[in-house]
Formats: sequence, structure tokens, C-alpha cells
Amino acid sequence: FRGTELKIMSTTKQGKFTVIHSAITGKGNNEQVRWRLTPSGGGFRVNDVNLKGVWLTISMKDRFNKVLRGAKGDFEALFAELREAETW
Repeated sequence: FRGTELKIMSTTKQGKFTVIHSAITGKGNNEQVRWRLTPSGGGFRVNDVNLKGVWLTISMKDRFNKVLRGAKGDFEALFAELREAETW
């Protein structure tokens, strides 16, 4: 987020989550981002992030399932995918 600004637009309570509606602005961008937080140790922990309407936990679960199906359940293929994560 270097060189950008995070603007908090609103917060809502949804069950056990607090959802923060924000915008990241700067460098010619204006992206709406939602953060799903859960209480943790007197503060909060980011549980999920929504960019362009997609919650990342759902997206990652789908990706992991696809890798495991393709490898017939061999977790070594998933571990190899995770080692390459910085190229995603």
C-alpha cells in the first residue's frame, strides 16, 4: 500500500465479523476493499479480504481444491503450488 491512502468509509457488524468498507486511493487507483475482522486478543484479526466482489478465502479454497483434484488428492502438488505463491 506504499504511496496510497486507505480511507475507512463505514463499518458494520455481521454475526461474529466486523466488516470494514474502505477505499485504497492513490497512483491513479481507487479500489473498494472490504475487510472481514474477528476479535482476537483484545484487538482484531483480518479474517478475509474482498477485492472486486471476491472474498479471497473462497477464491483460495477453489484454487486449492482444483490443485488437489488434479493431483488425485496428493498434497505434495498443493505444497508445490504454495511454494510458488509469490508468483500469483
